[in-house]
Amino acid sequence: MSSSGRGNADLIVPLELLVPHNGDLGNMCMEFYYRIRGGSLNVYQVTNAKGYRKESKLRLSDSQGSWKKARMTFRASQKYHLLLRATPSSGSVDIDNVRFCDTCN
Repeated sequence: MSSSGRGNADLIVPLELLVPHNGDLGNMCMEFYYRIRGGSLNVYQVTNAKGYRKESKLRLSDSQGSWKKARMTFRASQKYHLLLRATPSSGSVDIDNVRFCDTCN
């Protein structure tokens, strides 16, 4: 994901891609690399239902523009999605090499 300019860019990760039908795998870890050149990146866990509720899981901001690694724990259930919201202000927000694993080390 790469976003530049003004405004929000949203990426929704449906957890149906990771979890068996009607499954709940408990807590898992998502790790990825990010580069922020002015702006922010927020990650939310969103309920998969009408009138969805979102819970903030990670907030990142930077202006240096160097690649960094982030990790966050989330509930791996079909009841949820992950929402990554990039908000560039004066530069760009980039995400790469997303990986899901059992625990965050």
